[in-house]
Amino acid sequence: MAQRDDAAVAHVTADGRVTEAGTVEGVRHGGEGGLLGLAVDPDFPEQPYVYLHHTTDADNRVVRAEYDGASSASPR
Repeated sequence: MAQRDDAAVAHVTADGRVTEAGTVEGVRHGGEGGLLGLAVDPDFPEQPYVYLHHTTDADNRVVRAEYDGASSASPR
């Protein structure tokens, strides 16, 4: 789950438990901007990646971060 305004990412389990997975740095919210989307790699967990679409001061971008089930690494 991605939070648009505070750039927080949460992991929601099948039984409904929610845990914090991290925060995406450099996200600028306002108007229609912010953390706009999140997709999990279709081969997860063999390919432990999540893809994040967000607004920065300069543009919109899609970044990839590794997620180990407990926390995420810095996006690239």
